[in-house]
Amino acid sequence: MLKYVCMKHALNYNWSFIPKFNDEYIKSIPQGVISVDLPHNMVDFPFNYFDEKDFDSVGTYFREIVFSKVLESDKFVLRFGGVNNSFTLYVNSQLVGTFTRPYMEENIDITKYVVEGNNLIVVCVNGSEKVNAPPFGNTVDYFPFSGIYREVTLFVYNALDIIDVKVTANHLGQIEVNPDIRNINKVDYSVNYEVYEGTKLIASSIEHNFTVENPKLWSVNNPNLYNLVTTITANKDVKQYVSVFGFRSAVFLSDGFFLNGEYTPLVGLNRHETYPYVGAAATSFLQFYDVVKLKNLGVNYVRCSHYPPSRAFLDACDFLGLMVINEVPGWQYIGDEAWRKIHLQNIETMINRDFNRPSIIAWSIRINESADHPFYEECHKLAKALDPVRAITGTRNFTNSELFEDIYSYNDFSHDGTNKGLLAKRKVTKSKKPYIVSENNGHMYPTKPFDNPLILESHTKRHLAVLDSFFGDKNIVGVSPWCMHDYYTHHEFGSGDKICYHGVLDIYREPKPAAYVYTSNLTSDPVLFPLFRGDNGDLPESKLYKTMVLSNASYIDLYKDDEVVKRYYPRRDLYKHLPHPPFIIDTFISDNFKSTIKFSKRDRKKIAKLLNYAALNNFSRLSLWQKLQLGWLIVKYRLKWDNLVELWFLNVVGWGDKSSGYTLVGYNDEDIEIIRKRIENTTTTTYEIELLKNELVNTDTFDTTIVTIRSLSPYRNHYDFSPVSVVVTGPLKVYGPEIQNLHAGVLNVYVRSINTTGRGTITIGVGGTIKTFNVEIK
Repeated sequence: MLKYVCMKHALNYNWSFIPKFNDEYIKSIPQGVISVDLPHNMVDFPFNYFDEKDFDSVGTYFREIVFSKVLESDKFVLRFGGVNNSFTLYVNSQLVGTFTRPYMEENIDITKYVVEGNNLIVVCVNGSEKVNAPPFGNTVDYFPFSGIYREVTLFVYNALDIIDVKVTANHLGQIEVNPDIRNINKVDYSVNYEVYEGTKLIASSIEHNFTVENPKLWSVNNPNLYNLVTTITANKDVKQYVSVFGFRSAVFLSDGFFLNGEYTPLVGLNRHETYPYVGAAATSFLQFYDVVKLKNLGVNYVRCSHYPPSRAFLDACDFLGLMVINEVPGWQYIGDEAWRKIHLQNIETMINRDFNRPSIIAWSIRINESADHPFYEECHKLAKALDPVRAITGTRNFTNSELFEDIYSYNDFSHDGTNKGLLAKRKVTKSKKPYIVSENNGHMYPTKPFDNPLILESHTKRHLAVLDSFFGDKNIVGVSPWCMHDYYTHHEFGSGDKICYHGVLDIYREPKPAAYVYTSNLTSDPVLFPLFRGDNGDLPESKLYKTMVLSNASYIDLYKDDEVVKRYYPRRDLYKHLPHPPFIIDTFISDNFKSTIKFSKRDRKKIAKLLNYAALNNFSRLSLWQKLQLGWLIVKYRLKWDNLVELWFLNVVGWGDKSSGYTLVGYNDEDIEIIRKRIENTTTTTYEIELLKNELVNTDTFDTTIVTIRSLSPYRNHYDFSPVSVVVTGPLKVYGPEIQNLHAGVLNVYVRSINTTGRGTITIGVGGTIKTFNVEIK
């Protein structure tokens, strides 16, 4: 398919780094450097409680490149995928410039600095947030880390070459192509376009506008992608360029969002792009795996808060079928004219970089939670000029704002756990345009994965309330709760340890109970997640309590040992609009309770009700009538205090009864069992250790795998912070220290490859369990 393409060189291996800068470094690589690969985090940091000042530092990167031949007509462009927070570039001791656009890609023309033979590239990175560029100017509620945290690529363009090709393709198969051709000698050339489905040629044209018959549309369930090969020919000079795209329509109306003409409620989450020990310097695989996690939750879109994500993340969204609202850097603050100029540049860079992606359904171009009427009018005009087709939006935290954009996007933090999940659209805006709730929950109820069950349940209920409100109001086109996972932040936010515990997943992307609100309502695989674990001592007064089960089953049976306690149905009376409302468990003791005394069937029912009420509320809160009933039973059966204690221990507390426990069984509409879960007191702990993939492939940069360690009994032991030893051999390297700790019963260990082939091992040790994995590096 391809024969003649632009020379593209990945420059991610074999950089030298030193954590300081000196003017002499411009001329040559100094002593004391270390070898690093990109992406790279400039400062190593602990899991939490790091010192923010450590990142307010300078580091210098060095890379040598050899060109055997340099033509006068060639153009050399260095692409930095992302450098935080500013950097100064030197080539062959000459200053190219200083670049201050955190989170944004920079394409830098270095043609006039390049020579035949050896070339020295020097990049001085400044991690300070005191830069006059978005998102900075004031403190932001996320942490940027520092370094060359995304990939670097060198492009060499000939006198006649293809710089870029923009593709607009709709659900009818209509294609519009806009190539950016470099033609410094102004030679005559011809253009040809070919559309491939895999390796099969399905259409070709010499026109910039043409139609593909019966295309397979891109959607979240069938993310069909095509390749457009653009070929330009001038005599024997041939150049080609490949653009990945998809056919689809994405239309926002006041009464809903329509993907390919089909009404599609938009349910998403906000996402940050930082990881424990990795910072922002995540590889393509970690980016890909985040999209897998989002798809597994069942959401159909992601809001990229509050900066454009890596190309790798969006590649995965295109490939796996996850819609995206892409967003420029920003957080509440708007600066001076120079600052605003950079914001306009950021809009242009974002739209031009990601123009072809079928996953992107809207551009978010306002500074998150800010107001400036004339400035945003200018931003909107620019965005529409760059992309007339996609919807434009921008996030507010105030009502009845002016609206230049196509979508009114509002952060609705009105829910406090006692009221309706979301405000009605009419209380936010009088506009007839589509309305999206871009954020909710989050800081209203921070929840750690190691919080007690009552806090975890309250957190879960808040997400249930928001989704119930959303599904019950077609005037709300989409909702993206805050947020996908816990994330790193500044000391002014979060819980004091530099982590914001706002996610439905923890910082390792492992689920909190609230995550099952999404899986139970948005996925088709059987889900059954009880919010109670049987550990009564974790609750005030050691009581049982009314709790919930998140499931997409039609009904569930609760068993105590082998006896059915009660059949439960979804509580649609409480959550009228959810596809699958939760089940409320309010009875734990059946008529077949354990007892050494023979009671009549009728009295068993009375005793079961009394025991159940007391288990949920405490004996001291029995009503007068209940006390009279109990007194009559004591007299009737000549019960002693020891008999009452025995009933309580056997059926409520379960002390000493190792076999006692509950089982939940879920059934579908055909009365077929689809899932079951066992709930019992924590007794023995087992450690489950899994390797995500055992083959790492070095391509443009190194690869990554994940070892997951879970403390189970049988559920996640969310108070387990045991130390975990990590030892690797061969061409592998661990992110973080060799001794790490479980985080609320789970740990993801990130392991990367070194730039060589071979075999290695990863050995994990925790709680007396040792497991070794063999890994091949290609």
